[in-house]
Amino acid sequence: MIKFKVDMNAQQLHLGGVCLIADQHTAPDLPHLVLVEGGPQAIKSYKKLMLRRINWSQPTAKPTAEETADATLQDIEATKESKGGECVLVWEGVAKKKSFEKWKVVDIRTEHEARRILSEKGQEHIWNMV
Repeated sequence: MIKFKVDMNAQQLHLGGVCLIADQHTAPDLPHLVLVEGGPQAIKSYKKLMLRRINWSQPTAKPTAEETADATLQDIEATKESKGGECVLVWEGVAKKKSFEKWKVVDIRTEHEARRILSEKGQEHIWNMV
């Protein structure tokens, strides 16, 4: 549900950029990254969505029947508490020229893959800040 909101609002506001979503099964310590470019009003609206309106503590995916059958009630409560996420604004400013023409969502499995995607557009320093 959160991925849908992030993706659809970026498309509706005609923003350029990339959303890097880390696979939580293969790399649970990798952060997710949303990098957007656009006009001042669109960025203001998107920033309100990301920082205020989305509830980041809700689970991103529903557990399957097998996971639910194997987990005890205490395990489920522990994962709910540990998955409380947040959205943090890392950098905001004006760039000389656009790096991204279109918006896209990419699922990543490793840090190297994220760095490669960002370095193709000259934005690898953003990953270092995260």
